[in-house]
Amino acid sequence: MRRHVGILSLLGVLLGGVLSLSGWDAMAFAPPLPPVFRVGIESTLEPEFFVESFAPAMRTLRERFPETRFVTTEYSSRDLSQAVSRGEVDLFFADSALFGLLQHREGARPIAMRTVPGARNPGRAVGFTVVVPKESPLRALSDLDGKRLAVESREAYSPWLLFLGRMAEIGVSNDRIAQDVIETGYGVADPVRALQEGLADGAVLASCQLERLERAGILAPGNLRVLDAQGADQDPDEPLEVDVCWRSGDLFPDAVLGLSRHVSSEAATAITVAVLSARPTKEGYSWRVESDTTKVDDLYRKLQIGPYSYLREWNWADLWVRYRGYALAGLALLAALLIHVLRVNLLVKRRTHELTETIREKERLDEEARDARERLSEMERAGVVSELSSMFAHEVRQPLAAATAYADGIGFGLRSGADRELLCEAAENLARETKRISDIVERVRGYAKARQHPRREIDLRDLAERALRTFGQSSLASDVDVVYRRAPAAVRVEVEPLELELALVNLLRNAAQAMTAAERPGRNRMTLRVEVLPPEGLSERHSIDTTRPMAAVTVEDEGPQLSDEAFSRLARPVESLKKEGLGLGLTIVKHILEAHGGFLRFERRDDPEGGLRAVLLLPILDEQTEA
Repeated sequence: MRRHVGILSLLGVLLGGVLSLSGWDAMAFAPPLPPVFRVGIESTLEPEFFVESFAPAMRTLRERFPETRFVTTEYSSRDLSQAVSRGEVDLFFADSALFGLLQHREGARPIAMRTVPGARNPGRAVGFTVVVPKESPLRALSDLDGKRLAVESREAYSPWLLFLGRMAEIGVSNDRIAQDVIETGYGVADPVRALQEGLADGAVLASCQLERLERAGILAPGNLRVLDAQGADQDPDEPLEVDVCWRSGDLFPDAVLGLSRHVSSEAATAITVAVLSARPTKEGYSWRVESDTTKVDDLYRKLQIGPYSYLREWNWADLWVRYRGYALAGLALLAALLIHVLRVNLLVKRRTHELTETIREKERLDEEARDARERLSEMERAGVVSELSSMFAHEVRQPLAAATAYADGIGFGLRSGADRELLCEAAENLARETKRISDIVERVRGYAKARQHPRREIDLRDLAERALRTFGQSSLASDVDVVYRRAPAAVRVEVEPLELELALVNLLRNAAQAMTAAERPGRNRMTLRVEVLPPEGLSERHSIDTTRPMAAVTVEDEGPQLSDEAFSRLARPVESLKKEGLGLGLTIVKHILEAHGGFLRFERRDDPEGGLRAVLLLPILDEQTEA
């Protein structure tokens, strides 16, 4: 839309020029305007603008449209913005910053931008110049920090505001600059006079004002020096003119003549043609097509004045508008931090739970190992006591027989009148044999103090698994791999669990010790196989002739090949195939099984490299047995 309006304005200028040169009266072809046309002007524009630009423009419009009454009203920046928004103004004069805001918010349309004398481009029309006495030690704008300054006015869009924008760019606080300022008003050369009289250290002038004072003879050339002097105030693409204006900062666009959006296109065309066809004023001011006001808009936003004065108000809405990007970034960072903290806490919680479970599992395994060692010790002691009791009973028979013989001999001697010394010797022998019997009994009692466990019904599979866990706590288990095959259904037996567990652990240990002595080339570890066989599985694999149905637990190792003699010795009590053995292990196992109505047998594996299979047989608990 901005480009279309610019083209339309350019056509209006060309049309106005053609009509003026040809002598035609543009008013004769001008479309009629409304009877009343409301005109607003921003009150903060410089007085020079009212005289050199506003008054000639209104005089032109009244001459071209005599049937229309133009009603002019001065507004502050805020009031003019509201009036345009409410449709109370048709045509308005405003600085380029306010117009840019109205164009963006209210759809205002530009007609023309004021061009100052000597400027070729209306977008680079006004600026500021800071001058100091020739002998002043100040060399740059940054040296003005904390110094006294003279200026005509500090109203909106004056050279003072352009100066403040430049000072903000070089990092000098506007609050310090504004502490000691002499505001002289719009008299002739008043800021320069204050500077010459020593009332100020520097003067802020409009661009080209220094050159105009020198040409008018009010100021002698060379008496004042420009700080941070920059090039000529003209289009850099055009040839350099002889008369140039030095300035201390960038150039900005001047005031803008605009139309509210409710004005018809016919009225907009008529106004545009009338304004652009007007001749420049005696001082050289004119209106030309230009609509780029971004530099002034940036200046007002930087200084937080005019349409951006709300930025100085500290409330939550303004703070959100100003720091929304930082706030969103902070919230995103905070959210990421919270997510990270939650994730770390979750990981710590999970790790703590895993560590707690690991510690509990270790404590449980330690408890099982301790219980297994205690049960094993108790079972071994009970088994040894059981076997030793039989052995000691056999030993007691001899001293009992001798004691009986001595007692009979003493009685016979007393009846027959035997020699006294012979009777005393027999009595001493009787006492000695009695003492021997007492010692044997005390030894057996010392072993027999272990707690007795009643028999109870148990699944033979659970019993085998308990024995495997107990065996797993021993050092022998670390050298072999155990393969366990569990029966598909429960195998119920009625046994004393501790004694049966002792028997199974004893067989497992013997098998593991046998495999440690075996040498198999290319193999570092041996396999120990344990299987629970129900009666039907036992009858298919082993020929056993019993009156009661039996179940079995087989322990199969990969030990060395046994000779016939060594194999036959397995069934002999109190004999061991190990040099350090006592020969009591298998005897105890057999005794435990026999006490439960079962027995132990050994078989050779069908393997030329050797190996042995121990079959532990027990009667199962069936309905007839329960009855």
